Amino acid sequence: MTPPGVQGVTYGQTVSIDPASVESPAAGEQLTLNINITGGMNVAGYQVTVTFDPTALSDASIANGDYLPTGAFVAPLPATDTSVGLGATAVGATSDGDGTLATVTFTVKEVKGSTIGLTNVLISDPDAAAIDVTVQGGMVTGPALEMPMMPEMPAGVEFKCFPGVHFNDGHR
Repeated sequence: MTPPGVQGVTYGQTVSIDPASVESPAAGEQLTLNINITGGMNVAGYQVTVTFDPTALSDASIANGDYLPTGAFVAPLPATDTSVGLGATAVGATSDGDGTLATVTFTVKEVKGSTIGLTNVLISDPDAAAIDVTVQGGMVTGPALEMPMMPEMPAGVEFKCFPGVHFNDGHR
């Protein structure tokens, strides 16, 4: 979120989590998200670190997607209990347009809302010069809260009001 009074900067290339919001699967199940690029131009490499809440997700793994040309050199970044990362570079070729840079998979530890962040995002051209990029993280949502239903009155039970209590329909 951009602080009040500060304008955010948007660049032509965007790296984002897809889907941006997803309902959490059950505990013990896997959750897979894509790290996508849109509007890429002359992209020869990338680096990205995915951050997550370790009380909600665990056992993170990350794999190169199909955006960069075949034969790209791929290297994992050091992982922690709260992050996993990857870097990749193509030699002698570039990619343009939209696609999947990487795929990240988690095991759901607890079904609850949490944030998936993207940090240390670098997109580079064939000369290894950084390309400006807009970054958008994602969210895992917990179960929807259910509104309690008013119980039905058993047959033969009369609803009594306190004196002076008024209902919208004018009854006392």
